[in-house]
Amino acid sequence: MRFIFFMLLLAASWPTAASGQETFRVGDEVEFSCTRVSGGVCGGRVEAVNGNSVRVKWGNMRDQFTIVSRDQIRMVPKPPSQEQWLLWNAFEREVKQKSNAESYLKIFAHYYDAEEFPLVGRPGPEHLQELMKFMAEVDELCKGKYRGITNIGHTVRTGPPRKGDLINRYGDWCKIADQRLAFEPRLRANAANDRLNPTSDISDMNTAIGHSRNLVFDKTQILLYEPEKWKAKIAADLKPKFAEYGTSMSPDFFSDVDKKAAELRAVIDRTAPTRTFERPGNRDAAVEGIVKRKFAAEIPGVQIVDIGGSYPKWERRDGADLTGMGTGYKLYRLTVNYYKRGEALVKIPNRPYCQSRSWVVRQRGMAVSLDGGGEFVKCQ
Repeated sequence: MRFIFFMLLLAASWPTAASGQETFRVGDEVEFSCTRVSGGVCGGRVEAVNGNSVRVKWGNMRDQFTIVSRDQIRMVPKPPSQEQWLLWNAFEREVKQKSNAESYLKIFAHYYDAEEFPLVGRPGPEHLQELMKFMAEVDELCKGKYRGITNIGHTVRTGPPRKGDLINRYGDWCKIADQRLAFEPRLRANAANDRLNPTSDISDMNTAIGHSRNLVFDKTQILLYEPEKWKAKIAADLKPKFAEYGTSMSPDFFSDVDKKAAELRAVIDRTAPTRTFERPGNRDAAVEGIVKRKFAAEIPGVQIVDIGGSYPKWERRDGADLTGMGTGYKLYRLTVNYYKRGEALVKIPNRPYCQSRSWVVRQRGMAVSLDGGGEFVKCQ
C-alpha cells in the first residue's frame, strides 16, 4: 500500500509533458519526484528498463532503488557550455543597457501570461511610444544576432526558475517582444482606463460613507441620482484623453463607480428616514430672503421647506488681509467681518429625500456662501 500511494503521489506532482518521450538506458543519470528530500526531487541512475517501468538506483544499499514509469522521470539536464553562458550574458547586457528595460518587460509580461505575471505599471501616453520602440529593439536582437536564444532554466548556478520572475528567461523575453503588437491594444486600453478612472469620485463617496452625518456634495449627488447625466459628461470630458492613448473608454469603465454608488445609496436609504431637520431658533426675514434667492440661483427647482439662523445678531470676526510684503516683512490690514449662519431644509428635484444644508451670510456686501452639499433627512 505504501508503494502504491507513493506512485500515485509521483503521478500527481511530476510534469508529464515531453519526459514520457525520452529514451532511457542503463547508466543514465535521471531525476524523479520524491518526498525523501525537502526539494521534492531525487537523483539516481537507471538500473533497468522494462517496457514503461524504469528501475532507478538512488543509493549504495541493495534496497535503495525506486521503480517508476517513464513519464515520472527525466534526464538530468546537461550543464550549459561556456559559449552558451557568454551568449546569455551578452544578450542580457545588451537588453538591459536600454532605459527602463526591466520595468518595460514586466509591463508586457502580464499580457504574455496573465496567470503568472500580475498587471503592473500604467504608462502614460508619453511613454507608450518609448515602450513600443524598446520592445521592437528587443525583437530585432532576438531575430538577429541572438536568434534561437533560450531560457537558462534550472542549473546549479541559477537554481530553479521562480514563478512570476523574468530573471534568466531570455527565450520568454523574445516571445514577449515578438507578440508586442498583439498585446499593444490591451496595454493601451488598460493604461488609459486605469489612469483616467474617476478615483476622486470614489474617494468622495467613501468620505460620505464614513462621515458622521453622511454629508454628500452636489457633484456626488448627481452621480448617485442622475448617473446617466453624470456619465455622459465624464465620457465627453475624457474622450480626447482616451484618444491620446490611441484607445477608447471600455464598457466597464464605470463599474467601480457604480458599485460604490450603490453602497452609498444604501447608506442614505438606511439613515435618512431616521434623521430629522433641527431648525436653528433664530429668524431674520431679510437674511432668509437672501439665502433663498441664492439657493434658487444655484439649484434650479429647489424648494425651501424650512429655514432658521444660529445667531440672534450679527457675529463679529476679526481678521487680517495681506496688503504687501518685502524682505523680512509683511504688511497686513486689520479687518472686521460680521456674519450670520444657519440651516435650511430643502427639497431638490431628482433626490429621494429632503436635505439639511448650511449657509453663511456676510454682512459686508450681504454675500452668501452655501455648503455645496447636504445631509439627507426626512421631509417634514
